[in-house]
Amino acid sequence: MMISREEVDRLGLSPDSLKITDPKTGKVGYRAAIEVFHQLHCLNLLRQFTWKEYYENDGGDISAGEEDVRHHVDHCLETLRMNLMCQADIGVFTFKIYPELGDDDPWPEFSTLHTCRNFDGIRDWARGRAVTWDDNA
Repeated sequence: MMISREEVDRLGLSPDSLKITDPKTGKVGYRAAIEVFHQLHCLNLLRQFTWKEYYENDGGDISAGEEDVRHHVDHCLETLRMNLMCQADIGVFTFKIYPELGDDDPWPEFSTLHTCRNFDGIRDWARGRAVTWDDNA
């Protein structure tokens, strides 16, 4: 996506970042992305990595060389770790015993109240600013 110089300044980002030209308006701005989409990409890469034999011949990131994939997976684990610690969901859950399972071990009850952001709104906002890699200034 593309953001303006004013947005770069307001967000405290570097004005030396990669510039792009919006093909719809001709305006020059800065190539940007929203963290949640990077984090979803990382989660998908980890999913594919657990089933590597199935995905490795389909192209994409999981098809790269073994060392490249390992570094990418490590990067993704670190990215998701930082996000989990930064966002630190403080929802509280309890434990229950389910005799019908034939097990006396306590199991977590994950029906915790969460306050979520409007993901559709975030995605729509980003799509409204979409540019391609060919639009570099």
